[in-house]
Amino acid sequence: MDFEKLFKFGIEYFSDYFRVFVLTLRAPKLYFPPKSVTASKKKHSETEVDKQDSEIEKAINPGLFGFVLISILIGTAIGSLARGLDYSFNFPSVIILIVSWFIYCFIFHIICKLLRGTGTFIETLSVGLQVFGVVYVISNFAEFA
Repeated sequence: MDFEKLFKFGIEYFSDYFRVFVLTLRAPKLYFPPKSVTASKKKHSETEVDKQDSEIEKAINPGLFGFVLISILIGTAIGSLARGLDYSFNFPSVIILIVSWFIYCFIFHIICKLLRGTGTFIETLSVGLQVFGVVYVISNFAEFA
């Protein structure tokens, strides 16, 4: 792999990561808006078949998953340094961490709906994962300091 391409990739995505990280620290809000998923519907008539794109639902922004994974990598590395251990990326513990974040976001969404919130589940999940990623890095950094 070309080093310059890798360097440009790192600069582009890590600068975007740290921009969202700092903005989330200042004012947590939805920085990864959900993507609309469209499907084509066929409208049948006697003379022609007309295709229409209609919005059916929203999906999680793929950039959010990148943000969460980078947060987990950075948080795990800082946590390993704080404990004096060698860095090891333990895949099962990462899966458990992400699943627990999903469960917490689900609980938060239920609480928000009980309090008459107007947001969708995808919006709650997006903001929750974003905030949990930032909190994970900050908490491991606090352990290091």
